[in-house]
Amino acid sequence: MLYIKLAATGIEPAYVNDYLRTHTTFPDQKTNNQFFDEAQFKAYRMLGKCVVENLFRDELLGETDPKTLRAWFQSLANDLLPDNDAAF
Repeated sequence: MLYIKLAATGIEPAYVNDYLRTHTTFPDQKTNNQFFDEAQFKAYRMLGKCVVENLFRDELLGETDPKTLRAWFQSLANDLLPDNDAAF
């Protein structure tokens, strides 16, 4: 299972950063109100798109595309998990 936690890092589109400035709990807003207004829906959608697109960057996957889902997860693990970093 892959759990993706949304986080704003500053590389998002301007619209997402604008929404973040005016909504300080974004992207961790409570979900007890499932009726998102258009601005909130658009901000979450754009942030999710940005996060997922960055999971497929060459810097994370290497120069060749993984041929299987298992190979994709392994490539992400090799580059993202701290136990694979010489500093740890």
